[in-house]
Amino acid sequence: MNEKQGMGAGIAIGIGLGTSLGVALDSMALGAAIGIGVGISFGLAFQHGIKNKSDEDQSNSEKE
Repeated sequence: MNEKQGMGAGIAIGIGLGTSLGVALDSMALGAAIGIGVGISFGLAFQHGIKNKSDEDQSNSEKE
C-alpha cells in the first residue's frame, strides 16, 4: 500500500463511520462532516505508518 492508497483507505473508513453516525444522529450533514474529519485523520495516520515502515525497510536493507 502506498501513501495515496493509505489516504484513500483512511477517507473510505471515515466516510463509512460518518454515514453510520449520520444515521444514528439523524443528521447526514453532521455525520458527513465528522466522517470526513475522521477519514483525513485515519488517512494521515496510515500515511505516517507507511512512511515509517518504508524507512525501516530501507534502513534494514542498507545494513545487509
